[in-house]
Amino acid sequence: DAAGEALKKIYGSLQSRGKSIVDNLLRFSQSEFGNASTPLYSNGWVYVPSKCKAGETCKLHVALHGCQMNPTWIQDKFETLTGYNDWAESNNMIVLYPQSEQVAPSNPFACWDWYGFKGQDYVTQKGVQMAAIKKMIDRVRGL
Repeated sequence: DAAGEALKKIYGSLQSRGKSIVDNLLRFSQSEFGNASTPLYSNGWVYVPSKCKAGETCKLHVALHGCQMNPTWIQDKFETLTGYNDWAESNNMIVLYPQSEQVAPSNPFACWDWYGFKGQDYVTQKGVQMAAIKKMIDRVRGL
């Protein structure tokens, strides 16, 4: 249960792993968060637990897939099978799943920019992918 171990390491003590609800995993267009040079896959996902939908205050966790793990390679398996949603449901935690895009030749495996293929700012808030993710976070937070 790598998702559970990671979440416990980040957030400390958690309620027991729950059971995710399929209808709480929502697909959204990423087009407004970047442009052709970002690069982002056409859509991303966000898991919104039932209590969060009902208006309770919830944490937000951003889950970034690895290389060759965007929908081109594995469809929606990262969002549906990693276990984050089960933990999110029982711990009032929204999980944002942004999706990077494959772009040849600079990013043929749809990795997030951890090596500078989009410029030297890749690891800062000025990096195009990080800026896009921040916009998604702000949207979830209602800003």
